[in-house]
Amino acid sequence: MRLARRVLALAAAALCLAAVASATVVDDPAAGPPSYVGADGYRYVLQTGLIGDMRTWQDAQSYCNGVSQAGHVSVLSSYKNPAFGDSVAAINALCVARRKTCWLMENTTAGAPDEKLCPLVTAAGDVVYQGCLQVVSFVCRSSVPVVTPAVPSPSPSPSPAPAPVPAPAYGPARSPSPSPSPSPSVPTYGGSDGSGTTDGVPNGPARQKSYNGRDGRTYTLFFLGAVRTYREARDYCSAAGLELSPYNVASLYAGDAAFAVKLLCARSTSTTCWLGEEPQAGLCPMLDALGDMHYQGCDQPLAFVCRTIQAQSDSSAAGDANPSAGSLAPVVEASRLGADGRHYTLYSGPGLARRFHRAALDYCTSIGQELSPYDDIDPANPTYFGDARNAVTQLCGSRKLTCWYLGISVGGLCNIYSGADNRGYLQGCSQRVSWVCRTRDAIAPATPAPSPSPSPSPSPSPDADSDDGPIPVLPSNVTTYTGPNDGRLYRLYAGDTRRNFTDAQAFCLSAGGALSPYNRANPVGDSVRAVRTLCGGARTTCWVNERTVTEHGDSFCPMVSQEVKAYWQGCSQRIHFVCRFGAR
Repeated sequence: MRLARRVLALAAAALCLAAVASATVVDDPAAGPPSYVGADGYRYVLQTGLIGDMRTWQDAQSYCNGVSQAGHVSVLSSYKNPAFGDSVAAINALCVARRKTCWLMENTTAGAPDEKLCPLVTAAGDVVYQGCLQVVSFVCRSSVPVVTPAVPSPSPSPSPAPAPVPAPAYGPARSPSPSPSPSPSVPTYGGSDGSGTTDGVPNGPARQKSYNGRDGRTYTLFFLGAVRTYREARDYCSAAGLELSPYNVASLYAGDAAFAVKLLCARSTSTTCWLGEEPQAGLCPMLDALGDMHYQGCDQPLAFVCRTIQAQSDSSAAGDANPSAGSLAPVVEASRLGADGRHYTLYSGPGLARRFHRAALDYCTSIGQELSPYDDIDPANPTYFGDARNAVTQLCGSRKLTCWYLGISVGGLCNIYSGADNRGYLQGCSQRVSWVCRTRDAIAPATPAPSPSPSPSPSPSPDADSDDGPIPVLPSNVTTYTGPNDGRLYRLYAGDTRRNFTDAQAFCLSAGGALSPYNRANPVGDSVRAVRTLCGGARTTCWVNERTVTEHGDSFCPMVSQEVKAYWQGCSQRIHFVCRFGAR
């Protein structure tokens, strides 16, 4: 019986090897990002590395749609649910084998009310669901084969008509395409779907053509009879209440910029366009007719793309459920004139009158104001910061309210002020909370304020300190860490031992320990080093024992990502965790 099982196992292994015999992995930095050409002929390309190279779930889809392979757009790759072609082997080779966490193009699930959780594969090969606004790696798959799949043909037979290529499991349906030639195709632009359009945009030159992005913004190309220099193009968009569209946007709300600009300028029109990035060394950013970004002299007249500043759909963030459904009108709770001469207004009211971060930002923009900062995000420009800290503290803190504020996004999280402890935090962006708008300019002379002792800066979030250097990969047979200073034993429960936050706490207690804390600002023993070593080394996400955040009945629990960055997310997801035990 055992012999039979071994024979079956060997046979299965042989079949697996045969199935991937024609697959090719390209891992040469000089040739671009790591890629995998599967036995199915599709090419899979990993996007990873620095934070600027990673995206939120929605922006990963938009990024892939802007990458042309074999003359067609790419799509965000699925993994197992459903598997498409050689997707399982490709994701394993590009993500799991490299200990990377990657977004997947699979079904989403619901978390807390008004929260969507998106699928990703962990470094251990597990599919989990987490908040959609964190930035992680992802894999783009060509929507058609780039090489002819190797199919054994026992004997010559009449060539049948080429079968239509199956449409991707997600995204817009594609018309059937003939089988490609055996040689790899060179990416081309300006392709048509046969009806004189490319992804719904008319082909050929035009004075204007538009694209309505999935991010709710409208992108409009200005070309024939409308070309301008870089500064003229930027001023033209601004005068129309729009903005010159950027291209390589790594911000939280990148939206469809890369896809829309490449579609309007390169793929459907084959023209060069100015881009909204900042000039460098006296040269201005532009996209050439092949869809590549360059910097050139700013005084040449080129086409350009303006986009709406406020999403037309009024959605809180690309891909999230539209918070305007069932929402109440914004409610003015209080206002004050700041010492900087700006007027600050608090919007609060009942739960449905509050907004997600994106909707709060857009509301302030729609009334000609801006979301107020709280931290000094531009120390070189104290005039911009103004009286923001005092205003937010007075309006939100005195009422014990939680409020959005304008700040630098880290890891796909948004800046939030807690009136309970007068501190700023980074949290998930899809919560309904209050917010403060302020006028862009002073509406009254600034009042010289007395010089009190400086107010204390808000304590940093648990992950605010600088990194402690690279984290070595944890060997698969190592799951414990003994603190050199506190002598405590820390054990990582990985593999199939996943729990939600409450169950993880209960599990550690039942084992005679406690869920390990992780607070870089106020470390407890060797807990920070232990969590970095175990969770970061295993390249997995872990619950940690810090305070939970509750807003209108929705709880958000503390966790660390595979990069050991602190987040607060829905407490019901099942992930790994570290228990801390007494000193030996």
